[in-house]
Amino acid sequence: MPKKELSRREFLKLSGLGLLGLMMPLGRIELFGPEIEVPPEVKRWGMVGPDQKITQKEIDEEIEPNLIKLIDYMPGVVISDYALAQEAVLDPLMALSMASLNAGVRFRINCGFRDLDWQAQAYDKSKTNGVPSGYVAPPGQSQHHTGLAVDFQSYGTRPYEGNGFESTPEGKWLDTNAHRFGFVRSFLGGVNQKLFTPEESWHFMYVGEDIAAEHFRRRSMEPHLEYYEFMREMQYMKKRQEDLWDKKYYRYT
Repeated sequence: MPKKELSRREFLKLSGLGLLGLMMPLGRIELFGPEIEVPPEVKRWGMVGPDQKITQKEIDEEIEPNLIKLIDYMPGVVISDYALAQEAVLDPLMALSMASLNAGVRFRINCGFRDLDWQAQAYDKSKTNGVPSGYVAPPGQSQHHTGLAVDFQSYGTRPYEGNGFESTPEGKWLDTNAHRFGFVRSFLGGVNQKLFTPEESWHFMYVGEDIAAEHFRRRSMEPHLEYYEFMREMQYMKKRQEDLWDKKYYRYT
């Protein structure tokens, strides 16, 4: 039987989007199709957090073998001596750093990967110092465990400027341009039904260019877009579109 060319309404009905999908901007459906590129590291670790904890065994066996010391591979970029990240992050991070320098913006890469012990120390210290709940994740729930998260700061300043970073030239440039290289500001502040989400203008998570582009677009409409809800939506929509494609339906374009 030949493939059936679907109307937009038929496609939305089959994809489970219904009337909600009819209100979506033209072209949005296509983004969630099977052609979207999701780096394997993001597919595996992109949801590490309160609902998907990571174990020391997983870190030892799957994360640490892929870590590199950034300062050894990025000459000309100011990086703390202990900043580690997964090798998959190196090229995008280098491209981002070079683009910022070309724009006259110079920042410091302050932190990348953290193991459980490091995170436990940071978590305990935050409690002792009265840091509001939510700003430092308990061990096993931090995006830094994945080797995909990076903290930035302004060049020449002491670490952890706090949310004053968002008003600096470095913070503004990253906020506007990081998505072009696959990075998102994963903590935009706000409260959802499950948890308080802090605003961390210095913290960026690598998710790949396709997902980052959609995240940036959505932020223009949802300034406090919650990272985990967004990623769950991306996963669901992508799987739904792939299922339809496997059934040999044409995608809406």
